[in-house]
Amino acid sequence: MERQSLNGKWKLIALSIEKNPIIKNDDILDMTIPGGLNQTLINQYKIENIYLDNSKWELKREFNIKKNDAEKVFLRMTRVKSKASLMINDEEIGYMENEYKSHYFDISDYIKDGDNTISICFESLRRNTSAIGFFGDIDLIATNDFLLRDYSIIPVKTGSAWNINTKLEIESFIDKEILIITVFKERKIESKINLKRGIGIYEISFAVKDESVDLWWPNGYGKQHLYPIDVSLGDVKIERFIAFRTVEVKKSKNLALVINGKALFMKGANWSGTRDLPNNQFSKLDARYLEAFASANMNMIRIPNCVGYERDEFYNRCDRLGIAIWQMLPDKIDEEEYTLLEIKSHPSIVLWSAEGKDAQKLERREKELDPSRPFYIEREENHSHVNWLSGDDSDAYHKKTPDFITQFGLASYPNKQTLIDIAKNDDINLTSIEMEQHQEKKREIEEIFALIARNFNMPLSNDKLIYLSQTLQAMAVTDATMGWRAMMPYTMGTLFSSLNDIYPSISQSSIDYNGRAKLLHYAAKRFFSSLTPLLFIENDKLVLYASNDTLSDEEVEIKLKFRYFNGKKKESHVYNVKVPSMTSVKVKEVDLKKIDRNNLFAYAKMQNKNIIRERTVLLARAKTLKLEKPEIKAEIEQIGARKATIKLSSSKPAFFVSMDSGSTDGIFSDNFIALRPTAEKNIIFDSQDDLDIEKLKNELTIMDLYSAMN
Repeated sequence: MERQSLNGKWKLIALSIEKNPIIKNDDILDMTIPGGLNQTLINQYKIENIYLDNSKWELKREFNIKKNDAEKVFLRMTRVKSKASLMINDEEIGYMENEYKSHYFDISDYIKDGDNTISICFESLRRNTSAIGFFGDIDLIATNDFLLRDYSIIPVKTGSAWNINTKLEIESFIDKEILIITVFKERKIESKINLKRGIGIYEISFAVKDESVDLWWPNGYGKQHLYPIDVSLGDVKIERFIAFRTVEVKKSKNLALVINGKALFMKGANWSGTRDLPNNQFSKLDARYLEAFASANMNMIRIPNCVGYERDEFYNRCDRLGIAIWQMLPDKIDEEEYTLLEIKSHPSIVLWSAEGKDAQKLERREKELDPSRPFYIEREENHSHVNWLSGDDSDAYHKKTPDFITQFGLASYPNKQTLIDIAKNDDINLTSIEMEQHQEKKREIEEIFALIARNFNMPLSNDKLIYLSQTLQAMAVTDATMGWRAMMPYTMGTLFSSLNDIYPSISQSSIDYNGRAKLLHYAAKRFFSSLTPLLFIENDKLVLYASNDTLSDEEVEIKLKFRYFNGKKKESHVYNVKVPSMTSVKVKEVDLKKIDRNNLFAYAKMQNKNIIRERTVLLARAKTLKLEKPEIKAEIEQIGARKATIKLSSSKPAFFVSMDSGSTDGIFSDNFIALRPTAEKNIIFDSQDDLDIEKLKNELTIMDLYSAMN
């Protein structure tokens, strides 16, 4: 079997473009495959995010092949995100409209020895052209006897051993016996299968003793042990990494994941898709998203069906980082036409799900094809939405008591550098037509300004408005998450609306389009800590819990303190608490009707021999508080080629203290913090490139709640 790649440069021809001042019919561009329409247009016309409805395009290139009449030649295309027709030498050979399917076309009778022409005609029927493209490889496969169309390699626990099950989807052109050689841990296993003419599923398996392998765990619960495995079918070779772990759904609940025999609390966000970048390679930015995800104490990412399947590099990265994947399947049975799909070999995928009328049919199919993972039928109860414009605040989340929440959040503006990209200059108007066009959903700008007016003194500067929008987002998701974590072990998972953006937008993401963390991402690192105090307001009461989602019981000391805004002490309480594994324990409840809420704040400090964690809470709406000017100071010192320390101090208590590094791209070890005169903070800044310390000193800005409202 020989494989010839058709990846690389193609010609993109505009066939039918309606009423566009930039792109004309018959324009010819260079497009790189794998790749997307949006990035091609950006590269050519040097503008961001061209939206084209009802446009038609043709991709075209030549290829040279030595034709052997004894061989069959197939064209393989995957991850096709468009309706598209395929032509070889001006003859139509097939049509594609299912991005979930690997498309194989027998082109043996359409090619000639030497030079040939291939063209793909496709349409842009969506407003967001970043969703249109050809995001998988395009290959020519020449073969004599059979074609390996798909496969999966999945370890399944059986008693005290693991059965490594290999399933192969093979199209055979003759009846033939073939030898399959599997190499695993220096062990060589030989198997024979009898191919029958046509497309069939063939299975082989072998056992591995339980004690001979180490388990794969989600981030925070253990190591991610991966093992190489090679499978050869003649000259066809499969090289992968596999891992050993079990996944179940706890029977006493609608949804609680049991991994390696342990019911685990899952925490994370939804994935919006990989960026449409030049050559469509898994970029440094995509890797940075996932590394930031894992470093923020998250362990599960949900891939909605609108995103589809990601490229192999995405799943490889999740395998290595311990990011468990909740993978939604398409909501129509005729769209899920694959049988095996090689992504099933990735241990990071721990749950399949679907919604819609065909969900039960999909469940039956998946349970038969893949016994290593549970299947879940999505419910509306897993989503939580607040009508912010109606007057609701984040405490509305607490009225819902889900066992596993998969979507909730509040939109915010991205960081200033991304807003400059949207506005195309430094003159940013936060309510302009351009900004409205970059809302992820309708009326999000209205929501942001309504909430700012409700909770804060309205500032006049853009910088302060951007800061307050991100502060609101972080506060809302923090309060919601803490309320639901307090319900553990009834509630066993919280995934907020989105980790990332695939285009510059005002959205519910925690990391913006350029890969810069919003304040929510820094807050998530704290509220998703495995052992942490939960302190929030519910029904005019301040409620304190100790939360423990580690695998062992813990004993902690918690101090609950009330302080005035001038820094003076009011009262303190100390509690010694034993917190069982995967449980939140209620420690204290304080009636706020008996407290001067406008002159006080509260904070909880939890510690044992290993950790010290804090949570600070304001007791009333910010604009009613009697805050005092904190006079924050920052001492900056370079400690490496890409690192600096920032020592923060304040003369009075300061809240939601947040740093922005300006044009220096990087991440802070902590941000969106509370400062007290008796508690300085030492922050590490990691730059993405070699650090210009003077530039950082000049451009670093620090915002806090007092300065944002005055």
